[in-house]
Amino acid sequence: MKSTLVVAKFLGTFLVIALGVASAAKAEKQISIETGTDLPGKDYRSFAANTLEECIRACVKENKCKALTYAKKNSLPPDFNNPDPVCRLKSAVPKKALNKRVTSGIAY
Repeated sequence: MKSTLVVAKFLGTFLVIALGVASAAKAEKQISIETGTDLPGKDYRSFAANTLEECIRACVKENKCKALTYAKKNSLPPDFNNPDPVCRLKSAVPKKALNKRVTSGIAY
């Protein structure tokens, strides 16, 4: 199975990232990324991820993933205790909340 990663930068804090997986039966899943935006809640899986790209790849591979939030190491307030970068995959798209410490994405 062949995959490609395409990143396009736009003005401001928006990125559109497409990770295409070559398959006759599957359409390409795209993730619209917005920095400084949190999607709190609806988490079904959380794991340590070294990069945003790693988090995006996980979401693209999982049919259940409708959105994601990525936080760099120690970027969250102390009560969240994230000594490692964390990726949170979401089963639905929660309401957006401003949070300059995280980056979130919505699958379509």
